[in-house]
Parts: sequence; C-alpha cells; structure tokens
Amino acid sequence: MNNHSSHKKSSTLERVLVKGFGKGFLVYFLPMTVLRRKFSHSVFRRSVAMGSYVAVVRFVYRDLPSLLKIWREKLQEEEQELTVQLKQCISTSEENVQVKTHPYNKKKRRLDLKRKFCEFLQEVLFQYREAVGGFLAGLATLSVDPSLLNSTLILWLMVRAARASSTVNIPGAATLGMCLSAGQILSRFLFEPQDLYPGYYRFLFRQSNRTKEQLALLGTYPADMCCAHQPQGCIQSAVTFFMTNYLESLKVYFPLYVLFLVFSGKDVNKRSISQLIQNMTRSALFLSSYCTLALTSGCWFYRLPNTTGLTKMKVFAHATVAGLATLIERPSRRSELSAYCVTYALDSIYRSLKRKYPSILKLEPISAVAGMLSSALLLHHHHLQPDLLTKWLLDISV
Repeated sequence: MNNHSSHKKSSTLERVLVKGFGKGFLVYFLPMTVLRRKFSHSVFRRSVAMGSYVAVVRFVYRDLPSLLKIWREKLQEEEQELTVQLKQCISTSEENVQVKTHPYNKKKRRLDLKRKFCEFLQEVLFQYREAVGGFLAGLATLSVDPSLLNSTLILWLMVRAARASSTVNIPGAATLGMCLSAGQILSRFLFEPQDLYPGYYRFLFRQSNRTKEQLALLGTYPADMCCAHQPQGCIQSAVTFFMTNYLESLKVYFPLYVLFLVFSGKDVNKRSISQLIQNMTRSALFLSSYCTLALTSGCWFYRLPNTTGLTKMKVFAHATVAGLATLIERPSRRSELSAYCVTYALDSIYRSLKRKYPSILKLEPISAVAGMLSSALLLHHHHLQPDLLTKWLLDISV
C-alpha cells in the first residue's frame, strides 16, 4: 500500500512539476527569447507564471479528483469508526447518555459537513473540471506575475473566450477582424505609437523596413505616403519592400515552426519537414503581403479625389485592405491570426483611453476577475482549442 501511495505521489509530482510546469515554462520562454534575441527578466518571470498555469490545470484535471476520492473514503472510514464508538458508548452508559454522547454527535456533525463539502466539490469537478482548472490557474498566474493585470494577456484571454463561447458562425469574420485591426494598428503605429504594446511596436518597426526618420515624417501628416520611399517610385518601392519583408518574415517564422514541430511530438521525417516548409513559406507570404499592403496602399489611396493629406481616419481606411492578406494563410490559422491582431488593436484603444483618462481607468480588480473568468470559459470549451494547447500542453482529453 505504501509503495503504491509513494508511486502515485511521484507520478503526480512528475505530471505537475516536470511535464506541467516545465512544458509551460519552455513553451513561453523559448519562442519569446528567440524573437527578442536576448535574455529578459520579464520573459523569465512570465515563463514561470505560464509554467504555474499549466501545472495547476494539470493538477486540477488529473490529480484533484482522485485526491477528493481518497479524502471522501477517509471521511467515510472515520464516520464508521465514530458510529462504532457511539454505539459502544450508549451500550456501556446506564445514565446521562445524552451528556456522554454529545462529543461524538458534535464530531459526527463536523464529519457530515466535510463529507457534503467533498461531495459538492466532486460534483462541481465532474461537470466543470476544465473551467475550475482554468479559473484557479488564472489566479495562480496572476499571483506569480501581477504585471499581467496590465498586459495584453487579459484581452487575449477575453477575445478567445468570447470567440469560443459564441454560438454564431459569421462567414469571413476572421478576415473582417484582421481588416479592422490592421487599420487600427497602423494608424496608432504612425501617429500614436505610445498606445501600442512596446514589444509589439518593436516587432512592427522591424517589419516596416522604414527608418525612424521616415516614420517621423509620416507622423507629421504629409500630403501622401510617397515621401517615405523617395527617390524610389511607388511600384519599385512596393516590390522591394515585399521582397525584403519576405526574408524578414522567414526569420520570424522559421524558429517558431521548428519549435512547434519539436513540441508537437510528431516524428521528424520527410513528410513533416515538407509540411513545415510549406506552412512556413505560406505564413511568411502572408506576413510580407500584410505589411506591404498596409504601408504601400497609401501610395494609391491618396491619389483619389479629395484624399490629400494623411489623417488617422484615412490611414485606418486604406490600411484595412492589409487584412485581406489573411486569405493567403491556411483556413485553420485565420481565426488564430484574427484573435492575435484584434487583441493588440483593443489593447491600443485601452492604452489610449488610459493615457487620456488615467484617473478613471484603474481596472486591476476587474482585469483580475475578467482574466480568471475568461480562462475558465476558454478551457470549458477546450474542444474548440488547438490540440497543441489542450492535449500536449494541458493534458486535457477532448
């Protein structure tokens, strides 16, 4: 019995600490370190938070039900022992039976409350095990790294949870979301870059293939966007930009796809490598087309009647065409891309409001509750999430 118990404990520790925390830590730390190309303390801290999230979900999903079962059996054994003791007390007592049995009855009531509470937890876990795991994991993550309360993670969780909970399937919704997000993001990128998440701004700056001076010139509301690529012509500039950006996009996607292949657990063979190359080149084609359309569409837009002069609304209008590049990507990837870009678009709006109205936008408590509830909803609809997240990372059976 002791050997079985110790083996169970070791398997639990292995699942939670090694396979849970370790996977969660690495799946965030490695890609972010590769993208930033340097070690960052903030990335390390968030990797620990991510590891905690995965460990808690795995514990609640796989181990907590069995622990509750053991606790319930132990309570039943205690109740049986107490019943035997109570009967012996009654049979040996000739007078003042009520006084002598009072401690036993009091203990029995406590055991009844514990047993009912245990049964309640078992019933909740039976119906909402994934949601409970998501809620508690969200609490653990925010406790490890409180800075996440003011990060895009909360919005990312809310967007994905809303998408998973929605019963309405709108054709082309992902592409529409990408179009609107592209307009919002580019207008902020040119005129109010402080409203973008710093890490995301650095990523956009690298992909823009523009110098700080050129971007600063566009931020002065010139007559058109052609001034940013002179003396090159518009068509020559667009072709050069696309080719340069495609190479940069390959640098972005190559390490990520290699990591996904390693983490997926698939056998590395000719077929998997061929599929990796196809998906990587397709994703790079999407990203380079997205950036090219966003930054060069203005060359033709401002030639239309009554469109002279950059404004936020005009940039928003012509940059929406960049979202059509989503159609290049695989259909299975479009909704993920849309959720990603919509998150940063909403984050830019939130940062803009917070900058303009700092006294009324102190939402840390609301952010905490929204993050934990969104995490719960997301895992409650785990069957709609990628297998890499549910099966491999969180060990949830669909």
